[in-house]
Amino acid sequence: MRYFSLLERTIEAALAGNPVGRAVFVRAHLELTADHGLLIPISEAGLAIARRWVGASVRRIHALGGVRHGSVSLQVEFAEGQTSLVSAELTHGGEPVVHLLIAGQQGTLRFDDFPDPRLLVQAIGVSTPGYRGVIERSLTTGKPMLAAEER
Repeated sequence: MRYFSLLERTIEAALAGNPVGRAVFVRAHLELTADHGLLIPISEAGLAIARRWVGASVRRIHALGGVRHGSVSLQVEFAEGQTSLVSAELTHGGEPVVHLLIAGQQGTLRFDDFPDPRLLVQAIGVSTPGYRGVIERSLTTGKPMLAAEER
């Protein structure tokens, strides 16, 4: 989705000059599709962006929900102690919406968006490193998984 690159650039511009200090928590709520099959790729893309914002590798992922439930949520622990909660949910026929909250050591940044659906029609790129297998295993087992990076 072209939208993810625009979202990342927008937030990076807002974080320029370090207004919140080092990011310690990222909350990303992503309602971007009516397609159940895109929930895991969207949550993985959200995780990849959160990983770059906190600047640390992923230690553990606990995935909750599932494609058949219409929601995939990732509780993420990063190697340097930061955390993230990334949720991908169905739009249920409504308009797409994104809510972000980045908490840093010196403040917070909140961002809400209602993306143009035309920005959402392109395929979601595979993030590197990838975590799709880890997410799927956590959903299947219902347990947190150590996040070995996938290529």
